[in-house]
Formats: sequence, structure tokens, C-alpha cells
Amino acid sequence: MNAGTLAEHCRTAVAWVGGADARATFEIRSCYRYVVGIADAHKYLVAAGKMASPGFCVITEITDKQLANVFLSYYNRDRTKLEFVPAAEVVLKAMFDKFPCKS
Repeated sequence: MNAGTLAEHCRTAVAWVGGADARATFEIRSCYRYVVGIADAHKYLVAAGKMASPGFCVITEITDKQLANVFLSYYNRDRTKLEFVPAAEVVLKAMFDKFPCKS
């Protein structure tokens, strides 16, 4: 998936207030599962010692919607440049930018 497609899904997800049709439900789930999956994979790689440094440190109390907003905020800074970049790369860059680890 590219970042532009994920951004479409996440815009639907963060705007959702209830009563979604099948397409919107797919986009909402797709967005949240994607961004949470990236955060979870990163957390596992750090815990398993597969990364030399954590890169980013997400607070544990963050919601799926907040993670989606982190991605969208980063993406919207330069959407024309990021639209066709792999979504995983942009999600990771957004998290590195938003959640630097404190030394």
C-alpha cells in the first residue's frame, strides 16, 4: 500500500463518528490496523534486540486514532512527495518524528 491510499483510509477513520457503510468500515479498519501494526512490529523488534536503538518511543496510552493522526499530520506536510512512497516507510518516519526517545 502506498501512503496516499493509507491517507485516504485514515482520513475516513479519524472523521468517523458512527454509522459507517461497508467501504468506510474497511477504510477505518485498514488505517488503524496498519498504523498499530507498524508500531507493534517496531515494539517487538526493539524488545527482541533486533534493532540497535529503538528509533522512536511511543507512549503506551496512545489510541489508534491518535496514531492515525500522527501519520496524517506527517503525510500532509508534503503529500505530493509522499503519495506514492510505501505507507510503512511514511508511518515509520512519522513516528520517528513525533516520538523521539528521550535520552
